[in-house]
Amino acid sequence: MEKFEFEEDIEIICNTVTTFPNYIKEAFDVLQESLPNFENRNWYGISWQNEKGEIIYKAAATELEAGEAVRFGYENFTIKKGTYIAETIMYWMKQ
Repeated sequence: MEKFEFEEDIEIICNTVTTFPNYIKEAFDVLQESLPNFENRNWYGISWQNEKGEIIYKAAATELEAGEAVRFGYENFTIKKGTYIAETIMYWMKQ
């Protein structure tokens, strides 16, 4: 794990995985298939533990235009600027 600094807020489009840890790949696939210019977006997997101890996981991609999340029927979310703990996972589907 490493610290990562976002210097400005990032608006993202989210597809929440309701059966974590199952169907993470499928959540990303759905986003890729439904969003134009998917190759020009940054992709994120965002997770945290809620008050019930459940893991909330969101497959996410950056918005290229304001309001895209709503236009395509997804949840919008803002990653607030600041320091985060992050891990880059290469070849994540093999792990």
